Parts: sequence; structure tokens; C-alpha cells
Amino acid sequence: MSAAALPPPPLPDIAKFFPRDAKYVKVLVYSVFILDLTSTVMCVADAYHWFASGFENIAALNDTFLSGFDTPMIGGFLAAIVQCFYCYRLWTLSKYTLPICILIIMIIAIAQVVAGIYGAVIAHIAGTFSVASSKGLPAAYMVYVGAAAADILIAVTMTILLTRSRKKAHVKTDFIIRRIINLTVETNLLSSTLAVLVVILLVGVPGTNYFTAPGIIVGKVYSNSLLLLLNNRKFISDNVSSTTDSNSTGRALRMSKFRA
Repeated sequence: MSAAALPPPPLPDIAKFFPRDAKYVKVLVYSVFILDLTSTVMCVADAYHWFASGFENIAALNDTFLSGFDTPMIGGFLAAIVQCFYCYRLWTLSKYTLPICILIIMIIAIAQVVAGIYGAVIAHIAGTFSVASSKGLPAAYMVYVGAAAADILIAVTMTILLTRSRKKAHVKTDFIIRRIINLTVETNLLSSTLAVLVVILLVGVPGTNYFTAPGIIVGKVYSNSLLLLLNNRKFISDNVSSTTDSNSTGRALRMSKFRA
């Protein structure tokens, strides 16, 4: 229930501090926010079905209800959106370096969406976790193992490219690069760890719904990590401006407020 009650990502900061962002960035942000909000509403409905209307009914805990849609399907969509955004950032950093990594991440992201939809249909038809967990196990593997693999690949590739850039960077630019590296590694490490935990619970405790707890959080980690990355530009611009004169501040602000 606590996982379902996690707040939506910090949407207002995007509109307030970055009104000049490209239209596709705004569409991306609002799409992620709507998907995250939809997932939250469905998770609350699941919790109500299991613990309120199904109070003292043990059999109700075995009902999949809406969990197939809010966990693997919407979670798969959010993961794919964020991973594709990272692919775009990797491509803008270097169009000719490590292209195979970008291609692999894109393929995994698309496979996650397909597997998420398949898993949601299987769960809805099965009706119970005891049946759905066995029939939908291949889809769960694709969604969560794929998510972990893509996140690790993103973190490694982004770190390599940005570390190369640091060698030629100015001291102030170096601060920005270090900040982006830290955020990329931390957020991708968190999402990949949760994805692996979902797989462990699916395999280790089959026929139960224990995996839904970290599964609910995975999608929210993706949505929040994307918007954190975008909102982080305000933090970077404030820190750069506090250590530069008026001329260099203008250049730093223009650089940090990139149109993602």
C-alpha cells in the first residue's frame, strides 16, 4: 500500500524553470506523468481490492485484479520511454561511438513493451497469481531482466562517454559532467536492483504476489529518474552561477539549460 501511495514525479519544476524546452520534451514529460499517475491510481485500486473489500478473504490476495496492467505493462512502457531517452542522449553525445550499445538498448526497450503487454493479458486471463506466475514467467523475465541489462548498459556507456569528455572539459564543465555521471549511475543502479529483486521473488517464491511490491516501485523509479535528470539542470545552473562572474554565468546558464 505504501508503494502505491508514492507521489507522482516532480512535474511542476519542468514547466516552471524550463519553459523553452522543445515540444517533444514537454510531450515526453507529460506522457510520463500521465502514465505514472495512471499506475498510481490502479495500484491503489489493487490495494483496496486486496486489503479493504477483500478483508479477511485470503483468496482475494491471489487475485491479479489490475496488477497485470499497472505493474508489467505500464512499468514496461515507462522503462522503454526512459531508456529510449537515454539512447537519444547517448546519440547526441557521440553519434559514432558505441552505436551497437544504443541499438541493443533500443531493442531491449521495444521487447520490454511487447512482453509487458503480453504479461498483462496473461495475468488478466489467468485471474490469479498462482496461475499467472507460471504462464507469464517468460514475459516477466523479458521485462525485468531486460530492464536490468539495459540500465547497466546505459550506465556503463554514459559513464565512458562522459569520462572521455572530462579530459577536455573546463573546470566548471567538469562539475556538470561529474553531476550527470553520478545521477546516471545512481538512478540506473536503483532501477536495475529493483528489477533483479522482482525476478528473484518470482523464481524464489512462485505462485505468490510478493514480486508486486518491488514491481510497483520500478515504474516509479523510471519516471522519477527521468524527471530528476531534467530538473537537475536547475541545480547545476544555480551552482555554476554561484561561482562565476556575470559573463561566465550567462554562458553556463545557457549551456546547462539545454533543450534536451
